[in-house]
Amino acid sequence: YSTCTIEPMENERVIEEFLSHHQEKFSLAAPNRKSLIPFTEGKYIRTYPDRYDMEGSFAAKILYTG
Repeated sequence: YSTCTIEPMENERVIEEFLSHHQEKFSLAAPNRKSLIPFTEGKYIRTYPDRYDMEGSFAAKILYTG
């Protein structure tokens, strides 16, 4: 799941809402690439315009565990 915004309502809250209804078949995976470490916040990837001189964005990896 990814967006071109850093707003929690469009990011974490969407993920949390989805998982609350589908937790038996989906889970959130932590980023595992070392190149993403500067952008990693817990299990999310996020960029901020004021920190990284790039557009703000959000990403999360959702696994089907079905």
